[in-house]
Amino acid sequence: MWAECQFPHLAVTVCGIQHFSKQPSKNAADITLAIDAATDFVSGTTQFVAVMSDDSDFLALHAKLRELNQGKAPFLWVMTDREKTRSATIRDYFPSDHIHVLSFPTKTKTSLASPTPKPKGGGDESKQFAEMAKLILEEIPVGSFKSTDCQPIIEIRWPKHPMAEMPGNRFGTEFANKTWPLLEKRGAKLQRKQPRRYEMTKEAKRTVKSD
Repeated sequence: MWAECQFPHLAVTVCGIQHFSKQPSKNAADITLAIDAATDFVSGTTQFVAVMSDDSDFLALHAKLRELNQGKAPFLWVMTDREKTRSATIRDYFPSDHIHVLSFPTKTKTSLASPTPKPKGGGDESKQFAEMAKLILEEIPVGSFKSTDCQPIIEIRWPKHPMAEMPGNRFGTEFANKTWPLLEKRGAKLQRKQPRRYEMTKEAKRTVKSD
């Protein structure tokens, strides 16, 4: 009922889950959702699947959809930024490109869509991200690296910056949006998209010496 009121332009339906025991089990719902999603994809009823959950059980659904779609998973995993409920398995093994993190409201947050706070201290936000990019160029060696390899560098230099305290997946998204474009302009390369891997090149390292 809530969804039908909130999204009147969508055809929203609610499906009941049959429990085959006296004690309801959440796994029964998870299994049914996974079966329905895979069946709808195979039959052509849907072309894309989005799951909102902090539970790693849906990793199997992602793997099956990827298998059915020749290695490309038409899949989005929506989760909250609450560390105590989110499975560490998702953070460690699931490709960050297929994750969308929602900020959960706390005493310090006013809305689900609250933007990342601007860094405190001297200089504006763009200048600080430029400084981050330069420090990453200095510290990351030539070769392949992940976005999270850069977080300790930021944490040491800017311990109070929001990116220093972000969970891995959210950091990866913020890095891709704010810091990576600056590194790319310097000559760093995107090595792989799913999951994202970057490459620090010799050309990028040389730009630091020329500053």
